[in-house]
Amino acid sequence: MRVLKIFALLIMSVTLIVTGFFYQLGMGIERTVLNINYYHNLNNEVQLSSHIHQGLQEVMPEMMLEGMHEEANEEISKEMVAETKERLSIIVQGFAQVFDEKWLEEQLLIVINDVLALIKGEQEEIAAVISISEGKEQLGPHLVQYLEKIPPEQLKQMEMQPEMVKYMVEDIFVEIPDEIVLGEVIEAQGMTQEANEAISKVQLFKSGFNFVPYILFALIIAGLYLIVGFPRVLTWFGTLAIISAVIFVTGVMLFRNVVVEQVTFHSIESPISTDALINTINYTVNNIYAIPLSTVIIGIILIFGGLLITKINDSKN
Repeated sequence: MRVLKIFALLIMSVTLIVTGFFYQLGMGIERTVLNINYYHNLNNEVQLSSHIHQGLQEVMPEMMLEGMHEEANEEISKEMVAETKERLSIIVQGFAQVFDEKWLEEQLLIVINDVLALIKGEQEEIAAVISISEGKEQLGPHLVQYLEKIPPEQLKQMEMQPEMVKYMVEDIFVEIPDEIVLGEVIEAQGMTQEANEAISKVQLFKSGFNFVPYILFALIIAGLYLIVGFPRVLTWFGTLAIISAVIFVTGVMLFRNVVVEQVTFHSIESPISTDALINTINYTVNNIYAIPLSTVIIGIILIFGGLLITKINDSKN
């Protein structure tokens, strides 16, 4: 019988530690990536939208040039590549001036908030709408001014008639919508199924996290109570909670170090600089640390509570 109790205690202890680990992980995710306030604070702390805005200006000319090269389906001279890239950079800068950091921050938060609402079951589909009407009105004249500065000979090489530049730009911008419906973009890219599957997985995790750990905690507490009795169940549960928190912190620290090493020493394609990525990782991890700290405090309270009750009971006897 004694061996059976020890075995049961071992099983429940391991289960509690593992459950506590994943409970803290879930709480950390709830506190960060599933919390809109996290993104507001992250941007204020790291200026993430500023880094993304700057990064896009750096990578967009190259991406546009690659697209043009694929469409041309022929070799382009180095001189032409350099010249085209310079022109594209100027155009991208025009976009960046019109669609500035503040605009980008607002749109990112709109999209994030929309996705979070979908994950939380507050809506049934992605409904975010990105408005570009105001920026489009400003961008047209800017693009015309830039094109008019290009020598007529070069414009003709680009298959543009100098006297028709203004009308060509107007025709282009007529085709551009005043708003972008995110759901329609995802559908047009053929990514609806992948997006739905990803969101379903997150929803499944979130729904399971909302009740599974609490059921396991209740069962383990009941089992410990039957084996060790009260108040020893408090000290036992508190000790295991602290062990779980220590393991969780160790895991988070190791994960952080691995990710930072990957970002620092390996080439990662991202519009965000390495420093900004590392700052984002550190900020996120620092927010998660509050979870195991709370767990340790609760564990200490339970341990002292159990010891105090035991001492009171002993003094009465």
